[in-house]
Amino acid sequence: MNYIPLIAICVSSVLSVVAIVISALSLRNSRRAQHHTQIVSFEQRKQEVRQTFFEGQLMLGEINAELNRAIPLFNDAGSMWPNADEIAEVAVLRHRCQNFLKNVVDRLPSSSSTQARLKLEEIGGEAILLNKDIQVMLKSVRDASQTIEKMRQELPSKKV
Repeated sequence: MNYIPLIAICVSSVLSVVAIVISALSLRNSRRAQHHTQIVSFEQRKQEVRQTFFEGQLMLGEINAELNRAIPLFNDAGSMWPNADEIAEVAVLRHRCQNFLKNVVDRLPSSSSTQARLKLEEIGGEAILLNKDIQVMLKSVRDASQTIEKMRQELPSKKV
């Protein structure tokens, strides 16, 4: 009896089973790597959103510094700035920023589920819009502060 074809079939079958096991392990490792990549990118995006938020808080600090510097000056210059609406707008922006991190970003799940990723993108958009509002307010405060400073510097020259 010729055993060579029978041995070839057995070896071929064993090699096929080994190839299937290796493919299954590769697929499992690929899915793990993909899941890990999703988690890492989710956490990176979460950090980007937080960084955007903190940039907004830094700008709010600049607004406060400008207001603290300008408010005493505007009394001397006889200016009507800042009015109650502008001060209220700064307070609202500050309140929005404080609540943003406390109530939204810290509540996000650490999983990278589709729902969590969508929520994170929504929050990222809100953070960007909030920062744009703060940038506009900062520019307005800086411009008004410069105007007040110029008016204050001109007052002594007019009195003389």
